[in-house]
Amino acid sequence: MYLEQDDKILFLGGINNQDPAKEDNIGLGYTLITAAALSARFPDLNLSFINRAHIKDDSQEMMVSLQDKCLIEKPSVVIIFLGHQDALQAEKQHEQASLKEYSRFNRIVRQLIEEIQEQATRRIILLEPFLLDAGNLTRALRPDINQKIQIIRAIAQDYSCDYIALDGLLNELAIRNGVQAYVENDGLTYKLATHHIIAEKIINHFDNR
Repeated sequence: MYLEQDDKILFLGGINNQDPAKEDNIGLGYTLITAAALSARFPDLNLSFINRAHIKDDSQEMMVSLQDKCLIEKPSVVIIFLGHQDALQAEKQHEQASLKEYSRFNRIVRQLIEEIQEQATRRIILLEPFLLDAGNLTRALRPDINQKIQIIRAIAQDYSCDYIALDGLLNELAIRNGVQAYVENDGLTYKLATHHIIAEKIINHFDNR
């Protein structure tokens, strides 16, 4: 994907917290690293960045709030990170890895992508959800995350979205260096190294040579 002059890049998903009192807050973690690096790499493009990610957002919440969080901003690039909160909700409702959950997630994410492409931009990057083996919770979520990865991959192909694979990469690094280098004890809170890896994959995805 190429970046263009005056591109407005919007982050949407369920990982980063955003300070609701500051509408221009880019947040912390991979959103901040990505914004800083791309701004430094392409200073002539006058890029702008908007963080509308929130740690509690699952696909349903993203769909409900899409107009206020995304479409109203008229972004030219949207980077979406979803799947983790949906897996957690499915686990709580005992619907994980079920046909009902499979159909629900597939329907909502397809609707989300269609709305963004029709009303904002066709330049969408989907980040692959991932889990590291950090205990009972992440092991319980693994079957559902595997299913959601397959759904998101199919959607990326069907809607010509760009796709950044993360699950295999992070698990390879965790096997080599230890899970504790990348996540906290809960297995779902990312350490700085993980945010840097995600940002690096996004940054290198933009080929403006």
